[in-house]
Amino acid sequence: EDGGKQIDISEGIFGDKPFEFYVGTKQVTEGWDLSLLDMKEGEARRLVIPLGPGYGSNGASGSIPLDSALYFE
Repeated sequence: EDGGKQIDISEGIFGDKPFEFYVGTKQVTEGWDLSLLDMKEGEARRLVIPLGPGYGSNGASGSIPLDSALYFE
């Protein structure tokens, strides 16, 4: 939406298996944990995670710039 760069697409990274993690256990960013807590099985959701609960001023492994909002579909 703001001309951002796509930095990850899960297809192929995990083969044909879904990315699995336990919500609320800090295995993913705080933004994912907070956004997914009330989701139901089979529900789809578009996530827009501001920099605070995303990667913040740390960025991520050089692929996500500092202070970036994150968009997931």
